Amino acid sequence: MNAEREAMTSPAILTVMHALMRDPSPEMLEERRRLGHDLLDEVWDGVLHMVPPPGATHQSFARDLFLFLHSRLREGSKIFWETGLYLSPDESNYRIPDLIVAADADIAERGVEKRAELVVEVLSKNDMSRDKLPFYAACNVKEVWLLDPKSREHEIYVLRGGQYFAATPDRDGITHAPLLALDFRTVDGPKLRITAADTTVEI
Repeated sequence: MNAEREAMTSPAILTVMHALMRDPSPEMLEERRRLGHDLLDEVWDGVLHMVPPPGATHQSFARDLFLFLHSRLREGSKIFWETGLYLSPDESNYRIPDLIVAADADIAERGVEKRAELVVEVLSKNDMSRDKLPFYAACNVKEVWLLDPKSREHEIYVLRGGQYFAATPDRDGITHAPLLALDFRTVDGPKLRITAADTTVEI
């Protein structure tokens, strides 16, 4: 608990890691909402994770990816930027991925409820994206993409039998993401080259 208290009070630590708070009071959560400080907050099994804001490279990469994916969506699904994925009926267990694609039937006023088609996490220094994989599996998220906005390296995880399996790149370094039938490759720049049946983009 002392480590968590230090994480909340030390400015030096706050620049590089999450601040954690166990069993936050409803009054405290409401105050953060009122002040607009909760936009990136997550609650992991009752523990509040207060996340530092993303940098410009992170946001620029996520925006370009959002615009591309928006054009590829199937009928009956939508894409959201930094919207909550809730596992429980209350607010004791939710995550906020950078991008999330969900079917219309799973979208509610507060966010996405219990299941999603695709989650994209744009990696930041010392973030906890990989630690979220069990939660995303519990929400039956069919695919999870972990993308590095600086190196453009990518990891594609596909859900099978309640577990994630990493898609293996082929001999040319191309990784297939089956949900939207996309191929990923890191090319000089660096850029993330995404190829579909009818188009290729570099982000």
